[in-house]
Amino acid sequence: MQDKKINELKEELNKSKKIITQLNNKIKELENALQSKDLLYLNQIQSLQNIINQKDEELNRLKEKLQNNNINNNRNKNNSNIIKGGDKCVTFISNDQNIIYGIPCSGDDKFSEIEEILYREYPEYRGNNSIFLNYGKEIIQSKTINENNIESGKPIILIKPS
Repeated sequence: MQDKKINELKEELNKSKKIITQLNNKIKELENALQSKDLLYLNQIQSLQNIINQKDEELNRLKEKLQNNNINNNRNKNNSNIIKGGDKCVTFISNDQNIIYGIPCSGDDKFSEIEEILYREYPEYRGNNSIFLNYGKEIIQSKTINENNIESGKPIILIKPS
């Protein structure tokens, strides 16, 4: 009787050992899977960081280009195409990225006058019902720079319809 009890306990112990071994194997599998996921996430993070770095470089190039355009525009301030009394600068950037152009002006100038200067420089954009956005809000051409709340140097997005 006691031998039978001992054998049952040994069997139960062996079953428990098998279960422990299976669970340990499962733990190792999960740890390996977690390490793989960690590496995947790390690679994704590095990839996204690379994209951010590229965008930062592109942004810096665009800022430099914009500064150079503004410097050139300031040199041409006495040009008859430029409105006198420039206490502001309206900076246009087109959605097709062909235009990055600053125009000195006064806050009291009508946007349509500034738009006309832009079209003299980029005539291919004239007459195609372009839309101008200031922080996502459409600009009203008949209003002044101040009435449209256009800040000096802040980009005005020119959307050329397809």
